[in-house]
Amino acid sequence: NHQMSLGVNVNFGTAENPYEGKYAMFNRTITTTGGVAGRAFLDKNGDGIYDAGDELLPDVDVRSLQASGVARTDKQGVAFLPTLQQSHRTDVVVTPESLPDPYDITSTEGYSVRPRPGVTTRLDFPVVVGGEMDGTVSFDGATGARIHGVTIKLVAPDGRVEKSAIVGTDGYYSISTIHPGVYYLVAQTLGGGDAGTFK
Repeated sequence: NHQMSLGVNVNFGTAENPYEGKYAMFNRTITTTGGVAGRAFLDKNGDGIYDAGDELLPDVDVRSLQASGVARTDKQGVAFLPTLQQSHRTDVVVTPESLPDPYDITSTEGYSVRPRPGVTTRLDFPVVVGGEMDGTVSFDGATGARIHGVTIKLVAPDGRVEKSAIVGTDGYYSISTIHPGVYYLVAQTLGGGDAGTFK
């Protein structure tokens, strides 16, 4: 008589989505990996917090850059990235092209996360409607002569530069995807001096 033995190894893992309180199963063990749950929502009052009146956004891509992972938000606005290598820092961002409106932008550029084994980090991505502005720069009020080579900067009250643009040869400039807020408009010459500041 011949005896035969057969063994089967099955590896799988489960991880909790902290926004929904549900567990998902994966075809590999994840005890040595961490996770990220990113939630995208239209922040209608601009406070950066999901609250009454805000709209959860489905079909938005949340991407882990260094880990080359991507997940799409569900009907609850949540994208789940559960298998990020532990202790390897990665930047987690929203893909702008996946937002529902071309003028939509996230209030934050993203997050830098160092995954911990068995821990899922919650990341909120408030989405707001960005603004745009354009204009013409000129020197000498008598002649109205237009200038070029000037840099236009939008500067927040704390000194942070929100956006900048270089004036064209015709004196025209354009700035898009501006976060809502109050800014100083600073015109800076080629030599680095301020040509003017407006609020």
